[in-house]
Amino acid sequence: KLIRFRSRDQEVEQGLRKKNDIQLKGIHKASMTSINEHPDSDELWKYITDESEIMIRFTVKKTEYICVHAGLHPKYGLKTDPKLIMRIRRVTEDDLKPINFKLGKPEEGIYWADLWTGPQRIVFGHNVFPEVTSFPSAIGIDTGACYGGKLTALIVNPDANWNHKSSMTK
Repeated sequence: KLIRFRSRDQEVEQGLRKKNDIQLKGIHKASMTSINEHPDSDELWKYITDESEIMIRFTVKKTEYICVHAGLHPKYGLKTDPKLIMRIRRVTEDDLKPINFKLGKPEEGIYWADLWTGPQRIVFGHNVFPEVTSFPSAIGIDTGACYGGKLTALIVNPDANWNHKSSMTK
């Protein structure tokens, strides 16, 4: 969201847009201020926009893990459009089209992670769950820290069961 906001602000400055239509919430405004006021602000923005990976991949005991912001489309897998990797939540039941969260009802369709069959294990956020949520080959670790919930990290224990419940502290 910050990247889109900043990009649109730059377009307004260049006269390519009349106004920035992205609304930032308090936490986003605080993050934007923090980045912009940092002594290495330009380097931070460059890292965030140009150098950060869309997927982080690692292997533990022959199992490949992929960390992404929101998820991978069950039909396109590793070839999922980067914009979708950042935003996907649910897809339609019949043709697996992504459902626009703003236009559709959040409960419509099927959650992408319910359809992900691997072989990779996907670690993702973007969708806040009350607790770490396991799917057959994916795990949602966004427990809403920026909204006052828990901050969650995943420690991959190669000897543990995938569906093992993590202990979390606030």
